[in-house]
Amino acid sequence: MLRTEKELKEAEKRFFDIIWWNRHKVLEKHYKKTGDFPPEEIWNKALEEAEKIEKDIPDSERILNEFDWGMVNGKLSAIRWVLGDEWDNLSS
Repeated sequence: MLRTEKELKEAEKRFFDIIWWNRHKVLEKHYKKTGDFPPEEIWNKALEEAEKIEKDIPDSERILNEFDWGMVNGKLSAIRWVLGDEWDNLSS
């Protein structure tokens, strides 16, 4: 049975959030290590968004190893393609 457009869009958001959160954590580690933070307003907004995502996504789905990272990116790309986007669109 085919998934509904609503199910696809919900999955797209979930996978995007997982990817965004992981990218945020990589940047956060870099910023803490180097002390080279972005402007405070931007960083505070990113921290707020990360907190929202943490509430919606279980720990087991947040921290990704290399295999999981590839799977989540592939799923997001495939869902976006089915919804009419170009292949390999992993940006916003």
